[in-house]
This record gives sequence, structure tokens and C-alpha cells, in this order.
Amino acid sequence: MFKAFNFKEIKEFQENTSDFLRKNYRVIGEDLYKRQARTISDSIDKYYVDNQKKILDGAHIMEEWFPQVKSHIFISHSHTDIDAIYELVGYLYAEFNIKAFVDAAVWGYADKLLQKIDDDHCYQNSTSTYNYPKRNITTSNVYLMLLNSLHSMIDNTECVFFIDTPNSVKSIPDQFDGATYSPWIFSELNIVEKIRIKKPFRPYELKFERRDTAFEPVQESVQVIYDIEKQLSNLEPLSFNDLSRWEKIKETSPDMTAERNLDRLYDIKGWLEHGQRREARSFT
Repeated sequence: MFKAFNFKEIKEFQENTSDFLRKNYRVIGEDLYKRQARTISDSIDKYYVDNQKKILDGAHIMEEWFPQVKSHIFISHSHTDIDAIYELVGYLYAEFNIKAFVDAAVWGYADKLLQKIDDDHCYQNSTSTYNYPKRNITTSNVYLMLLNSLHSMIDNTECVFFIDTPNSVKSIPDQFDGATYSPWIFSELNIVEKIRIKKPFRPYELKFERRDTAFEPVQESVQVIYDIEKQLSNLEPLSFNDLSRWEKIKETSPDMTAERNLDRLYDIKGWLEHGQRREARSFT
């Protein structure tokens, strides 16, 4: 990962985009999302490494259920905002040739996988209930697989867009200015805060100004809130005006690659050295 952005103005993005374009962006975004989603197996038999069906191959499960998808941007968001996310994903692809990965395409399957494993290993026919200690073990293993997959995805994408809305970030007077009920948003922002920063690879030289860098499950009856104010403060603000400027610059040379278009975004944010700023606007 190279840069992480905090995008608070997705509502403004929707309000300033025509209904016709929003519909088109949504269709494109939903199609990209479906391509990222996995075809789920009805059985977990193929993941066993022993004849007694007691040992599951964790690496094999991660590879098929939580795969790595080649993308330029990782989008962290509240599942409640999924309709707006489809539009943003479609916009990035249609206008900038940028592929965005939606985190729900990974963690959306965690509970389905967990259900299949629990049905095989934790269900007690005699009482028609699940064995609680065994479920603790299966849950911790599946969620660790998911967390590792999310970590790898964030590490392998060039940028992270955190979609900051009232659904993803909560404020509690006199306690939290920025918090979330989602353990997955909390985990993703912590990964972003601690992960290595990697300069983007380009077949051409790219010089940057020297600067410091700094799954939303069904909620149970007891909710846990996570303070994320510190993590949010480390994200670079991204505004609707930034998107508008980015799109206008793109119009001067519309046939750019995703990488060239990302360079233009870095230029807008003032990260390129002075000599390269003009080049970013005039790449052909």
C-alpha cells in the first residue's frame, strides 16, 4: 500500500452525478463486485487432509474462500452504504480504468464458511444445538483466515479508500469523536496504520515530495464500539472537489492506464515533485 484516503463526501458525489450516470456506474460496479465474489461450494469435504475428516487445510480454504483479487484500490466501508459503493466502484473503472476491491466481497463469505464447518463439527443431534467451546475454535480460525486475507489485500493494493459516513463512523458526545461498531472497519484501519508503505512501481521514474506518512457482521445483542479517531487522523482527506479535478485532468488525455490516472491523483494532492507535476497532467 502506498496511500490511504478518507472520503467523507460520497453523498456529494451522488448528488452531483446525473441519475443516468449513477445508474450506469452502479451496473458497472455491481458487475465488478460479482466478478470478485466467489462461487461457494456446497461441501467442505475437499478441504480435509485426513480420512477421518477432522483436519481442515487452512491454506486451501483461504485460497478459495478469501482469495487475493488484483486491484488498484481497496475500499473499506459500511455494508449499509453498499449501493453508493457500487456507484463509486463503477465510476472509478469507467472514468479512470481503476479496479477497486470491495471488502465485502471477501468478508461476506465468512459466516457462510463458518456455518458449513459448524454443521460438520459442532452440531449436536441429541440436543439440536451447537457445541459452544467447539464453535469458539471454529470462529477464531475462520476470522483469523479472513483477517490475514484482508491484510494481504491491503498490502497488495496501491491505495485504500475509507468511506467515512454516519454508517461507518459514529460520534458519542463526551466520549468519542470518531468510533465504529464494526470490528472489521476497526481491523482494516489498524492494518492501514501499521502496514509498510511501498512506492508504486512504474516503468517510468516517479518522484514524490518527501513527506511523513503516516466485514460488518450481524450485530449481536451486545455491541462493542471501537475508538478510531487516531486511525482516521492518519488518512489523507479526499473530497468531491478532488474527484472533480481528477476527472477534468483525465479529460485532457482520456486513454490513460489506471497507474497514470493514479499518478494524476497524487499530483492533485501535491505529492509529486515539482518537475513531474506538469508531466502528470500531460502524459500521453
